[in-house]
Amino acid sequence: MADYGGSLISTMNYDGLLNLISSAGTKMVFAKNEFIFQNGEIPSDLYYIAEGEVAVVTSNENGAEKVIMVLKSHTFSGGIYRVSKIPYALSIIARTPTVVYRIDQNNYDRLMSESKLFRDAFVLCAEKKLELLLTEVANLSFNTSKERLFAFLSNLATEKAPSEGEEWWKITTRHTQEEMAKAVGASKYTIWRLIGELCDEDKTKIVNRKIYVKKQVKMEQ
Repeated sequence: MADYGGSLISTMNYDGLLNLISSAGTKMVFAKNEFIFQNGEIPSDLYYIAEGEVAVVTSNENGAEKVIMVLKSHTFSGGIYRVSKIPYALSIIARTPTVVYRIDQNNYDRLMSESKLFRDAFVLCAEKKLELLLTEVANLSFNTSKERLFAFLSNLATEKAPSEGEEWWKITTRHTQEEMAKAVGASKYTIWRLIGELCDEDKTKIVNRKIYVKKQVKMEQ
């Protein structure tokens, strides 16, 4: 799973972009696990994730789901579908309480015509998503389930943990066994065995039910 640790448009002027979008879009607030849009719906609007974190999810005919990508704040979603007018092939689900601005067709056209900041942000976000998807294809093609799990945990370990030593970073978000399994394409029954193997290799450790990733190992990935 491609889990990007920051904004896809990190070089942008956030305040200026948000001012543009908030004046043109409709503010929407989603609770954790609420759908922003679902597979099969007909697209009409562009979505800008102002706060929070969402998962891009696909499913097969049997209903099995896989998280393709996790997107953080300051990211666009639904843009390609809005242009093509084909039904959504993916679902977007809030992983945390999330604030989104929905931009309709008229306002999208106006912003694309009038604002270089908006155009640059939209294109940069699309490029970064493509880069993440290509990385995910390579990850699934060449890496084992354990390697994919370590990459997933490394991306989540964003807080330094000096109490455990300078080498360790802490994962502050909570993920179920099933969520981790979906993220790395493994069985949920093997996840804790794989984490145990990573602990034996001194790449991760568990303290007071918190998972830590070794900083120097994480930096090599």
